Amino acid sequence: MGVECRGARHRLAVDQAEAQLDGQVEQRLREERAGRRVLRLVDRVPLDREALERVAIEGYPIDEAKDSPPGTLFTDTLLESPVALRLGCVDGEPVSGAAALDAHGVVNLCFAATLGAGRRKGVWSALVWARVNQAPEQPSVAFTSDDSRPGFVRMGFLPMTRFTLLVRPPGASAGRRLAS
Repeated sequence: MGVECRGARHRLAVDQAEAQLDGQVEQRLREERAGRRVLRLVDRVPLDREALERVAIEGYPIDEAKDSPPGTLFTDTLLESPVALRLGCVDGEPVSGAAALDAHGVVNLCFAATLGAGRRKGVWSALVWARVNQAPEQPSVAFTSDDSRPGFVRMGFLPMTRFTLLVRPPGASAGRRLAS
């Protein structure tokens, strides 16, 4: 992929919010991050966006976007917004991505995906804590998959509700239609 996650220099920078973590959260991140880096996209370099998009498309998965040109998933408008995008790396390779928005008195953990190479290595947890600590004085919320739910509960999130998200792709068979 060509993305350098170690010694991030100009493209990626270690998320400064991690330096401001308090007691228990800081200790937990230290324990979980051995050999891992959570990076925040700060310079809007296309290569960084491409790495994050690849992780999102493969890890979520978003099959409909696999042949899309760079910048389709994470548009310039999104990159210029207050949404914080992060990239998690293991051994220098991008393996996880996440986004969060601190607005209206809450931190919305609004996207996360982890590739197989990043699973069970603490990258997901490090990304959760980094996003929560964007504004640690505010509550954080997350719409999660069934797979992620136990991890969030272990981290102190309280389940509020469950729902099913459905999509009807363009060109799908019509099936049965209700009379109008």
